[in-house]
Order: sequence, then C-alpha cells, then structure tokens
Amino acid sequence: MKLTKICEPSLALGVVSLIVSLLIPIAIMLLDSKVSENASEDRWARKVLKKQIIHFDNILNYIILIIIFITMDQIFPQLSLFFTIAFAVVIYLLINLVKKYIDWVDIDGLGNDKAIEEQKALLTLPKYQLSEQSFYWQLFLDYGCSTNKNSSMFNPKTFYEVWEKAALNYRDESSPQFYGFCALLANAIPDLKLNYGSSFDEDFYRYCIEKYLKGDAVSKRNWDILTRTLTSYVENDVLNNGDSFIYYRCVDSLDSLVSNNLMNIKALDYINKQFIQCLLSCKNPYSKDLKDTNFRITSNNFNEENETYKQTISLMKQFVREIRHHEYHHSMDTAVNVLFPKADGITIGRLDYLINCAYTFIQNTNKDAMLIGVVNIVEGTPNFGHVSIIPNEEIDISDLNEKKLDLVRNLSYQESIKIYAYFYQRLRSITLLKSSLKKIVKVIKSEEFNNVLSKENNSEYLIGISKVYANILQDFIKELE
Repeated sequence: MKLTKICEPSLALGVVSLIVSLLIPIAIMLLDSKVSENASEDRWARKVLKKQIIHFDNILNYIILIIIFITMDQIFPQLSLFFTIAFAVVIYLLINLVKKYIDWVDIDGLGNDKAIEEQKALLTLPKYQLSEQSFYWQLFLDYGCSTNKNSSMFNPKTFYEVWEKAALNYRDESSPQFYGFCALLANAIPDLKLNYGSSFDEDFYRYCIEKYLKGDAVSKRNWDILTRTLTSYVENDVLNNGDSFIYYRCVDSLDSLVSNNLMNIKALDYINKQFIQCLLSCKNPYSKDLKDTNFRITSNNFNEENETYKQTISLMKQFVREIRHHEYHHSMDTAVNVLFPKADGITIGRLDYLINCAYTFIQNTNKDAMLIGVVNIVEGTPNFGHVSIIPNEEIDISDLNEKKLDLVRNLSYQESIKIYAYFYQRLRSITLLKSSLKKIVKVIKSEEFNNVLSKENNSEYLIGISKVYANILQDFIKELE
C-alpha cells in the first residue's frame, strides 16, 4: 500500500506542520518555566535544556526525512511499505518529543531524577568536545557555588563521582587540557556549597592521591592540584572547628593509603605530607585518636626490622620539613604531643630548634661570629614546643610521688633525644652537623659567652636556658655516637 494513497503529501506535511507548531511554543514555554532568581542556576538550567532536551536540529531532521520519504515513495513504489513504516516512526518520534517537552514543563527545579540524569549526561558524555564540556563544567560549578540548591546531585560523593566519570574523557592525563580541567575544579572547591555543608569527600581524596602516586611526572602535577586543594580545605576546617568530622575522615583515608604503601618511601612521603599539614593546623588534635593508626613516632619504630620502619622515617622527615615553616598557634604543641606519644613536646621543640640553627654554623669558623650567633640562638624562641604534657600518654599520675614523677619525665626526655638521634643517624652524613653542634656547646660553656649574657637584663634566664640547651645537645651528640 502506497504512502501517498494513505496520506496525501499535502496532508502528511500538514500533520507534520501541526506537530511542529506545537513543539516550538511548548519549547519556548519550557525555557520560560525554568527562569530562576539564582542567576547561576538559571544559566545552567537553560544550558541543560538547550543541549539535552530541546533539539531544534532534530525537529528539522525529522521534517527533512518525511519529505524524503514522501518523494521516494513516488519514485520507488515497490518500497512503499518501507516508506510507510518509516513515516509512521518519524511521526511517533515527533509526538514523543511533544510529550517530553510537556513533561519537562512540569518538572520543578533541577533536583528531579530526570533532570539529574540529563545533567550527568551533559557533564560526562564523550560526544561533546573537551573544550565544550569544560565550559559546561564551569557553568555547573558556578551553580554549585551558589546557595539554596535542593538536589542530590550535590551530595559530595555523587558530585565527585560525576567529575571522575567526566575525567575519563581525557585519555591523556598529562595534557594541558586535563590540567585545565583539574584546575577548574580545584579553584571551585573552597567555595562549593555541597550538601551536608562540606566540599570534602574521603573517597575522592583517596582517588586523587592514588592517581598521583600512579601517574607520570606531568600527570602527577595535575592530580597534585586537587590533592593540595582538598588538604588545604581540611586544614581550614580543623583550624576553625574544635571537633572536625572532616579531619576524622581525612586521617582514616590517609592511614589506609599508608597501609597500602608501606614499602614505597616516595608514596609515603607524599601521603605523610598531607597528614602533617592537617595535624599541625588542627585546633583540637585529640579529637582524633592516633593510637590505632600509622601516624605515631616512637623510638622503637626506628628498628629496620619493623614493617613500619620506612613509614616512621618518612613521617619524621615530613614533620621536620613542615613544622619549621608552619605558623605557630596554641594547638600546635598538642599536635606534637599526639604525634610523639611517649616523648616530651618541649624537648622536641628545643632540639629541633637547635638542630635547625646548627646548620647555619657549619661553614662558620670565625670565633666572634660564632659567639654572636649562639647568643642570638639563646635569645631566640623555638618555633614550637612552648607547652608540653608530661607524661605524654594518658597515665594516672595522681598517686606518683615526686621521685617517680621525675623518673617518668626523664623517660619522656630521653625518648625525645632518641627519636631525633635515630632519625639523623639515618641521614647520609651527619659529620658536619655533629661538628656544628659541638661548636655551639663549646661556645655556651665558654667564659666569654657567660660574660656577654651577664650584661643582659634577663641574664639569669638566658644563662639558665643556655645550660638547658647545652645539656640537650650533649645528650643528643652522645646518642648520635
């Protein structure tokens, strides 16, 4: 049966025109129905509609197909059945399009399940060019940074899973395009307004670090952008919140990564760097008990036969690096006591300060310059270790007499010395460091030094602290040797 016998060409085109005449005003109505007071939401909603829902090019293609079917039906009558079925299919698709537009008019906001699926498609489908998709992500992130959103799309876990899927479109993670894609998210993370009041997701954090560890030199840079941003986010949270739930999740994620990389010193260095930065920023370090984690430094852990030996060396290395340039705040000393559970935070702070100063004396042989330098050291203040808890671990000292308490304090002091000695013994060369430390001790014990200090207003304090420093250094040198 011929298509032109069932339906005259003019009638067929009339049917198509009627459907199209319904589609266009409904599409306009659809766009107008999604206008929001939130400008960023409005821009994003319109982009989703125009790219995922309203396809005027499809409508035009359907019209062209119908004209072709009617024409071909007249030229090839033997294929009439095929053209008749094809015509009916196109009409059916057009009617479905009308229904789809009408359904979307009734959808309120972008939190509807259908709307979420369309948003995910726009953000992740590989059919879009990478530059085009980055633009969509910029609009989406602008929307994500706005307030008053009601959508599961912004649950942190869901949000980052969508990003991970979109990242798979970048086959070369070392490319400049992928760098830009990572930087786009990293720049937005501090301002994101995700559900539950947090832009941090521990699974995504772990994902970024694992990608960094497995990547080449260039791709590492791209993943490092995201890792550093998320670490900084945790730092800001723990600095401003006494009991940070984000900090709990961060430490658990990092601890699991350490357990999976105990033999990989480079991986441990990177993971521990993130942990130390978060710990030193923590307003209340005791909010996360580290007893059952890999983040504890004791002298016993420096045993090379211990499976956590490399972790201890790495953790200590990152601690020394980070603590020396970290801005001091009152909770930092608590963080040190948490990290060194059997040691004395004040001794740790003083010894670290003296070792750091000693490096500046390695090439110094001038006697007068040495004298002035050591005076400056004594008059200076350690970067941390202003407050300590002795004994550090949770021990009931209420029944200890003075003699037993002194014994406990001495054990904490010796533990502090041992930790630093064991750590520096494993450096490639400590000969110059020992020589410099001995120079400082020699100056402190000299008569000229005491004469200089005796002229200061607080001479009694300076002479007293200089003797404490000399004792610490002598015990440290002895332990080194």
